[in-house]
Amino acid sequence: MAERVDQAKRAEPAERTQGEIPLLGVVAIRVENRMECAPAVNDVLTAFGQIIVGRLGVPHREAGVSLITVAVDGAKARVDELVERLQRISGVSVKWAVWDEE
Repeated sequence: MAERVDQAKRAEPAERTQGEIPLLGVVAIRVENRMECAPAVNDVLTAFGQIIVGRLGVPHREAGVSLITVAVDGAKARVDELVERLQRISGVSVKWAVWDEE
């Protein structure tokens, strides 16, 4: 468990620097084995808390999966890093969408 927490701390993004263009978007996370994957998913989400605006988790017991939607507001590099770290977790798949600022 300590190793997982240490990895999450290393993942913590830096404050947004001047000149970075913020992205507003949604990250959808599908968790196949909640009991096994939830601690790692929560560690990553906690580490990226600076760019998370809101979060909704729904266990779909009949399908045997959990779905989590996360609203994000941050630099593209930070959102990309969040998605990449989540995708590294076995049993987790991720999709995301952003709105262009016009």
